[in-house]
Amino acid sequence: MRGPTTAAAPMASTTAMPTTAGRRPSCGRQLDLGPERRGHDPGLRRQRHAGRRRGRGPAGRRNGRRPLRRRCAGQAGRTGGRRHRPHPRDHRLQAGRSFRGAAADPVLRQMGHRQRRVANTIVGNSQVNYLSGGEGQDTLFGMAGDDTLAGNMGADRLVGGAGDDTYMRDALDTIVEAASGGFDTVMTGDDIILGDHIEKVVVRGGRAVQVTGNAGDNILIGNGARNVLAGGGGQDEMTGGGGADSFVFAAGQGGRILDFQDDIDVLRIEGGAARGLTAATLIAGATERDGGVDLHLAGGLLRIEGITVDGLQDDLLVA
Repeated sequence: MRGPTTAAAPMASTTAMPTTAGRRPSCGRQLDLGPERRGHDPGLRRQRHAGRRRGRGPAGRRNGRRPLRRRCAGQAGRTGGRRHRPHPRDHRLQAGRSFRGAAADPVLRQMGHRQRRVANTIVGNSQVNYLSGGEGQDTLFGMAGDDTLAGNMGADRLVGGAGDDTYMRDALDTIVEAASGGFDTVMTGDDIILGDHIEKVVVRGGRAVQVTGNAGDNILIGNGARNVLAGGGGQDEMTGGGGADSFVFAAGQGGRILDFQDDIDVLRIEGGAARGLTAATLIAGATERDGGVDLHLAGGLLRIEGITVDGLQDDLLVA
């Protein structure tokens, strides 16, 4: 006779339950990173520091309030810290990497890595861009907009492209500008011989520099120091800027000087002796009108503002 049947005990499952230690939970659960990682999480460290500053009550409470809960990224609610959301225009370039601007950004601010001397390549878009390199030998492409390109430290290559571009140049930089690429300006505190297809130079800082134009019609503006502004063959417009400046024109070249100072500035005519010109013959052929002097340079007409013919005699040199 068979005895009473005893129900067998259920077999224990051998499948290990997943642990949440060290893993990111789904939104709404409290996170337990485990003792091995608890001290390495920036969010928890901020919570502990906040608790030390504000003081904690018994059983882990902060002044009688419940402990902080960490919130998942993007979860709504009042618990947890803020999620970092970078500004949409804050495109900070990583060292040694290339970046191409998004066409949706009206103003692209681009800055190279300043802690390491690496070469960055930064490319703008068709909008108005401000492109800034770092300490390495960077290459900046402005593309189609009215861009500002600043290489900063290093021997940088600045390529403006189309548009009215501005170059923040130092002595080591190379500027590349195409024909019919707009009206372009160089801001510099160093000596410069203007490259092709660049129209304007503005001297910044307080150092005395020498600026030489190109074959086109240039605008050359000095600073308050003793500058030398030399035309390159076109109809150039020059402003000394307040120092004891030297203005240099070639015989046969025309142009305009906007702020000539009597007995302070000097006007030098290069190549005049080869054409039979002297200071006396130039003064004899000069005419006064409208608060300035028209000086005829063997085919070129130079207009000098704020001076008289008598005042110009002592300040004119012919070489």
